[in-house]
Formats: sequence, C-alpha cells, structure tokens
Amino acid sequence: MDDGHTFERIVLRVKDNTLYCSFPEDWVRILGKRIKKVHFKDYRVQAGGLHGFVDLLAGAGYMDSICNKPAMRRNPALMCAVLQVAAMEEGKNVGVMMPYSDNLKFLADWYCQLWAESLGKNVTLDGKPCNYGQTPVKSLGVTDQHSQVQLYTEGPYDKVVTFLSLKKYACEMPIPHGCESIPDVSFLGGHTMEELIQAENAATAYALTKAGRMNYTLWIPELNAFTLGQLLFLFELQTAYAGAMLNINTFNQPGVEEGKKATFALLGKAGYAEKKKELDNLKKDENKADSVVKKLQKDRKKYQSQLASKKKEIDALNREIARLIANAMNKDGQKSSSKKPKAPVDMKLDAEFSKNKGKLPWPADGPVVGTFGKHYHPVYKNLELPPNNGVDVALAKGSQVAAVFDGVVKQVIVMPGYNQCVLIQHGNYFTFYCKLGSVSVKAGDKVKTGQSIGVIDTINGQTQLHFQVWQGNKPQNPETWLR
Repeated sequence: MDDGHTFERIVLRVKDNTLYCSFPEDWVRILGKRIKKVHFKDYRVQAGGLHGFVDLLAGAGYMDSICNKPAMRRNPALMCAVLQVAAMEEGKNVGVMMPYSDNLKFLADWYCQLWAESLGKNVTLDGKPCNYGQTPVKSLGVTDQHSQVQLYTEGPYDKVVTFLSLKKYACEMPIPHGCESIPDVSFLGGHTMEELIQAENAATAYALTKAGRMNYTLWIPELNAFTLGQLLFLFELQTAYAGAMLNINTFNQPGVEEGKKATFALLGKAGYAEKKKELDNLKKDENKADSVVKKLQKDRKKYQSQLASKKKEIDALNREIARLIANAMNKDGQKSSSKKPKAPVDMKLDAEFSKNKGKLPWPADGPVVGTFGKHYHPVYKNLELPPNNGVDVALAKGSQVAAVFDGVVKQVIVMPGYNQCVLIQHGNYFTFYCKLGSVSVKAGDKVKTGQSIGVIDTINGQTQLHFQVWQGNKPQNPETWLR
C-alpha cells in the first residue's frame, strides 16, 4: 500500500447491500489481516475523486503558458479580450456565447456569470463614474440557431457572437440511407450527425458574416478534461484582460454584495441593523409613494369628471356665441339685400377694427392665466383640456371691464359657469366679455373704446375675465389683436 497512490476513501459492500464509506486508516484498523485484496482506481481518467481534476488543471496550466506572451496574435486570451472590448466600443453591448455541443451548454452558463459579474461596473479604478459592461447571452448551437439567429442577422446591430466549435466529437452517429424518395432529406444519407452539426455551425457563421455581424470562432480539437481546463482559464484570463482595458476592478462585485447585505438584514442576521433600518425607511418611502400614486389616480378621476363638466359649459357657450353671431350677420345680410346701406358708423367700425390688429387696448389690466388654443393638464400630461377660444385674465373682484373698440352691444346673456356675458359687434368682428358680476350696458347700446361695460365677479372660486375675439364665425387669438 506504499506504491505511491493516495487513497481518498475506501468503499465496502456488505451482504445487506449497505455501502459503508470511511477513510483508509479506519478500515485498516477495523479489518486488519482480514483484508485479502485492494483494488486501485485511477482517478485521473475517471470522475469521482480529487484526482479527476488533474487533467483539468493541466489544461489550465497549458493555456497559462501559451498566454504568457505580450504579442496579441500569440496570446489567445488577449486576442479574445481585444475583440470583445473593440466590439463594445462599437456599440455591441450584447455578447452571445454559442457552443455547438450540448456538453458545453453549462460552460456557456458559467461564462455568462463570469462576464456579467466581472465587467458590470459603474466606477473606474480612478474613481470616475462609468457604466461599463456587456450583457452575455447563451445560445446553444443547432437548438437556438433556428430561434435566435434571425434576430442576430437582421435585428439590432448590437451583438457580437462567439462560437465554440468542436473538430471532433466523442462519438459518431451515422445517418442511414433509406429516404431516397424524399429529396429534402435523402442527401443526408451517408453523412453523420457530427458532420451535420459542423455544417450548421459553419453555415451560421457564414450567415452572420455575410450580414456584416461581428463573430469569431474558438476551435476545440475535442472535448475532454484537458481542453475544458484550457477553455476555463482562457475565459478567466480574457475577462481579466478586458477589465484592465476598461480600467475597472474585475475582481469585485459591489452590486451583488449590496443585494446580499440587504438579504441578511431582512432575515435579521446580526451586524446588519443599520442596513435593516435603511430598508425599513425605504419601505416607508415606498408606502408614501404608493399613497401619492393612489391620490394622483383619484385626483385624475376627479379632474376627468370636472373636465367633462367644464367641456359641457364651454361647448354650450361656444354654441350660443356662434348662434348670436350668425343672427347678427344674418340681420346685416337682410339689410344689405333690402338695399338699405350700412350705417356710416358700421362701415367705419369694420374698416378700423381690421386695421388695428395688435393695437387694441386690453379690456382689463391683469396677468393672463389662460391662453388661446389646445392645452394639456400640467400634472397629467396626456390629459387634454377643453380648447380655449379666448384668453383668461386674473383680476380683483369688482375690477372694471372696458370695451376694446367702438361697437354696438348685440346681446347680454347669462351662461352656466360664465355668469353675465356681453357680446359687442364691430362690423364683421365681435368681442365677447364673460364672468361679469354686473353689467352697465344693454342690447342696442353703442359703446366707445375704453368705455366700462361692467365689473368682474368671483365665479366658482375664480376671479377672472374670459375674453374672446371672433371674425365672423371663426374665433381669433385675442393676444394677436391686443397691444
């Protein structure tokens, strides 16, 4: 038992089919001279013991030796890192790892974890803020080439694909003849499944290259512990090189650690009281935010209801103004058809009003709080307000409201939401004054520029003048007429 082999364990099978495992010295002490034969198992070539890693580590050591060179073209890990970083600088923020072997799919999973955790950083080694990293994606050979390669070839130009290709598979599986009557599959007879996989691998790389999509291939002679060790070390060293090029710490994971600390705190682990307090405060803030959101949603419904009611008032007002203007214009038309000339004053008003655009005095002195046209709610940006056919001027209660030009009072009316309103005609133009508490003119009165026609009142909590200008049956922006 001194032949150089190191025993990890001894297994003894007894009659009741129970397996007992222990260290060698224990069984030597128990069995003594009853041990008749010892079977030696070579753990270097068979899985199951620490020696199963010998060839794996040998492969890693070999890759280390060939990567210990400064020249990029003689250092495969450095070359792979340069290709990936160059792709990232070209906006290829997704790195696809695509092995053409089912036995490598878990290696692709491991690579995704390595690449994401090591390079996803928000600060450089100099302490400067950054947001580096490339999102790794696993795509398994012939399985995913039918579901993902369409995206890779014609979708967003944001990916670089790394193929893991085997030159020799562990076994061959011939594809038999027998489908000669089916041309679409008969050509496969006489080939092997391995040839088919390798052809699909080459064809996928060709399709990507033809489409101008970045890709490169790592060729593996065959898959065994030695070559697997090479791959593992290659990717680890590639990742370290890439981190150095990006000037980030490849070997920390503060984002992951933050999540771990939060988990410990939430589960009550000792030493994380401050983190628990922070999380509790955050929860309170979230609850406050939820309350604000609920209130906003409730307010939105209230505003929608108010807007619906306001829209009805505005529609009613605009219909009434249009009706009054139509009546006034029809009466003028009847006078013209009866060959009765317009009164000289009307002819004068028509001409002078149209020539005085931008020169008319304001009906009252106050800030404009509502402008002409279409508007949206200041908080609920997608909530459209009823269109404003005039301007709204904030005033003190009891403020005088004056005519902006010579004209004739056509109508004094009371409208819901607008209180008393005065319509004045200036030839083919009309001005409209709303939300008056009292009116000092009546229909048929002639008014002069600057003459008081009433005083403002508070309506529904607002002390405002609503003022409109119409040319015939078309509303105008009053601010373009006033100085």
